[in-house]
Amino acid sequence: MTTMPHLAAMDWDHDNQLQHATAGTEQVYFQYVGGIRSLKYTEKQGSTTEKRIYFGPFELYRKRINGALDLERESLHVSDGTGRICIVETKAVDSGSSVGSPTGIWRYQLSNHLGAAATRSTAPGR
Repeated sequence: MTTMPHLAAMDWDHDNQLQHATAGTEQVYFQYVGGIRSLKYTEKQGSTTEKRIYFGPFELYRKRINGALDLERESLHVSDGTGRICIVETKAVDSGSSVGSPTGIWRYQLSNHLGAAATRSTAPGR
């Protein structure tokens, strides 16, 4: 696939992995290690950037506005060998301030036959 109607540009590397995409004023860059995405970096209009760093089941998300850290969230993806069953998200920075006592939010999910999340629930079942 070399083009998509909603993307102005798509650039691929020598391993046929997406390296860069442009959608309007948004630029997205990707890096891979061993064929697996390790980094996704997004530049949005208005000097907002988002960075996602992947370490196996662990993900670190950072959002910066005008260079200042606005949001930092750690996510742990838990699987049972057949697919993801839970995501544990912990905010370290929210609205530019450090979170005093970070607590994880547990999101359980049931997947359908395609591996997509069909049902999501928090610990109390909401």
